[in-house]
Amino acid sequence: MIKFPHSRVWAVLAVTVLLAACGQNKSAEKPPEPGDTAVARVNGHAVWASDVKREAVAQGLISEGEPLDISSELFRQRLDEVVDQKLLAAEPESEFAQLGLLRSLFAQNKREETT
Repeated sequence: MIKFPHSRVWAVLAVTVLLAACGQNKSAEKPPEPGDTAVARVNGHAVWASDVKREAVAQGLISEGEPLDISSELFRQRLDEVVDQKLLAAEPESEFAQLGLLRSLFAQNKREETT
């Protein structure tokens, strides 16, 4: 069985929580276009109405200059797709970070067992 010193585990968890909290400064985010509106958040990052409109244009559902009402069903459907894409893109990063944390904890535990 692998034993971790409790103080080290708590220290790692505390640092992780602090870094996560620092990375979520929502007021510092600037809209990509003047007057743009944040319509959702994915992992602390804004999803902008312009992101959703860009997806609708890319799919050929509206033309480049055509407005897209944020209360429309078309907007809600594209918003769901954009959120799903961002979640799927972030998943490997999260798993990689967790794997790195586990590796460092195991390596540290191994070093402590040999000393």
